[in-house]
Amino acid sequence: MTSAAETKPLALPALKVLVIAAIVGVLLHFYLQGDLTQDNLKRFAASLPAWLFVPAYLTLPLVGFPISIVLLASGMKFGTMTAIIIAVFAMGFHTFVAWHLAHGFFREPLERWLEKTRFSLPRIPEKHQIWFTSVFVTVPGLPYAVKLYSLALTDLPFTRYLWIVWLFHVLNAIPFIGLGSAAARMNVGWMIGFGLLAVVMILLTNWLKSRLSDS
Repeated sequence: MTSAAETKPLALPALKVLVIAAIVGVLLHFYLQGDLTQDNLKRFAASLPAWLFVPAYLTLPLVGFPISIVLLASGMKFGTMTAIIIAVFAMGFHTFVAWHLAHGFFREPLERWLEKTRFSLPRIPEKHQIWFTSVFVTVPGLPYAVKLYSLALTDLPFTRYLWIVWLFHVLNAIPFIGLGSAAARMNVGWMIGFGLLAVVMILLTNWLKSRLSDS
């Protein structure tokens, strides 16, 4: 009989696969019904003013707003390559800010509070820092902001934290950006392709997590 502890790790990736499948399914449904047209999507993308969209992109994910929504919208508005370039800079900004917030004025009060509860900030053994951080960022389930701050609160050196977290978040962003861009251009093949890419990445990273945790 499968225990709750065994089913819980499988539930989060499965949920994210269902969410991606639902997004693709909804887009295809409206496309087949004739309600999802290139002109409608272009008007929607054009209605997102850059002067408002870019500051929102830089700030909202830091306070818990779903990054997937931002990535889909940026793909629709700017196209795949431009949206990826924007993601590189925006996610670099998020990573830089999250680390400095986690190591800023509230770290000492947090440490003192944790001492009273007999807990402490997490530590990652140096020999495991690279693979653990890479897998933690890539494995689906936890929100973007939670990943940023929870890793920033560990003992990861700034340079290692910055490059690993930044790189893998950008790689994770590509399927969502591509999905938004394909939807805006009414390219059904690319919509399905980027949706499948996202699903493959989820399944692959979950398999990698299970292999590493068993080793």
